[in-house]
Amino acid sequence: MLNIMTLAYQGMLIEDLPNNNLEQRRQHLFNAYVERMFQRRGAHSPYPQQQTKRWLRWLAKQMSEKSQTVFLIERLQPSWLETNWQKWMYAIGIAVMGGLIIGLGAGLSIELILGKGVILMGGLILGLGGGLIAGLILRLVLHQIEPVEHIKWSWVKAKNNLVIGLRIGLIVGLIFGFSSGLIMFSISGQAVAIQEGLIYGCSGLGTGIVFILLRGLTGGGIETTTTPNQGIWQSAQNSMVFTVIGVLAMGVFAYLLDVPIFLGAFVGLVFGLFCPAGIACMQHLNLRLVLYCNGYIPWNYARFLDYTTRLIFLQKVGGGYIFIHRLLLEHFAAQY
Repeated sequence: MLNIMTLAYQGMLIEDLPNNNLEQRRQHLFNAYVERMFQRRGAHSPYPQQQTKRWLRWLAKQMSEKSQTVFLIERLQPSWLETNWQKWMYAIGIAVMGGLIIGLGAGLSIELILGKGVILMGGLILGLGGGLIAGLILRLVLHQIEPVEHIKWSWVKAKNNLVIGLRIGLIVGLIFGFSSGLIMFSISGQAVAIQEGLIYGCSGLGTGIVFILLRGLTGGGIETTTTPNQGIWQSAQNSMVFTVIGVLAMGVFAYLLDVPIFLGAFVGLVFGLFCPAGIACMQHLNLRLVLYCNGYIPWNYARFLDYTTRLIFLQKVGGGYIFIHRLLLEHFAAQY
């Protein structure tokens, strides 16, 4: 606190200091400190002063409400969204991303298997189905973002997701069975449509089993961070490892079953992207996008937070950030 007073009132006469009650003197002190820190940086600041204050006020308010002392970028949660519309934007973003991954991959697979003219309808139908699945998963189980540093198996977690997985498998089976049956009906007639619909419907049920297996994989949290957003970056690395393993394993499996290798590789890709680490990355990306679009944070958040440490508003602690004084946090939070 003494350092803040020294920097804020440097060069001022004692007669110029306020002589009001404690709260007014404290407010005057922090206002003077904030202005003095901006003056020290001069006119060559990467962010406008008012925008910097707005972002700091929002961050301080969230940290105060969540009783956080150290802020980690990977600890951003959907609960930080302030309105129902923002929460819907976040959920829709997850659904769209899931729909694009599943829809495009499934559409390309159908194109390779059945030929031209089918990819548009197949991709559209399965893409909408994939979006529905992603939105359903988000609504049922993904209440918070859990970065994954290392992965281990949990029978308890798999058991807790058994009923949800069976429900998802049933929904996916109905979507896949109906869509593939509709596509085949337009090409080969009713008999083939029923046969293919049953086959793809049963394969869709396997999605529920895969979901249960994926939810059984649990990750340890980031205990010690040294770089900003370390948890999400390590989650991305784990997701890439699962993706490579899944693509190679399912590609070989498809080859042995005389199924198009691309189809097996696509299933492996989905397995890797929708593992706990991959889901955490998709959640984090969508949340950052919603916060950015609503003006709560800049896109390059780490760069901004590093800038505020140079302003001596925040202090870097490993991969996290703290306000240099709790009262400064409360000062910014009160102004939001």
